[in-house]
Amino acid sequence: MSYLNEKIKEARISKRFTQREVADYLGVSDRMYQRYEKDIEPSLDTIKKLSEKFGVDILNGSPFPAEDPANWERAAIKALSWGLANALSEISDLKGRPRPAADYLEDLDKNTNSILSDLRKSNKSV
Repeated sequence: MSYLNEKIKEARISKRFTQREVADYLGVSDRMYQRYEKDIEPSLDTIKKLSEKFGVDILNGSPFPAEDPANWERAAIKALSWGLANALSEISDLKGRPRPAADYLEDLDKNTNSILSDLRKSNKSV
């Protein structure tokens, strides 16, 4: 279970929704939603829908909607960072040098502000 999976589950439980209610809202099967809480990371569009349903930005815990576009840039980078951190952790396990995804995520998070600054300077969007 990744950090994102845990956050999705925590948000649902704190708002007292059943998995079926959320699955119906998203238009997915109960099993697919269960996997969002357990072992697969949903698309950014699905994360946005979950944030709307729960009234909380799943990616950073702030109230939703996040009106500042910079918050969505940061959220997109954070979502990519989570996926990358989990992949790097799995690779390190395969190489016999286990390192938890949380360690990689911490390193990646430190660079988020720098990445956003560079993107804005080059007038590229996320």
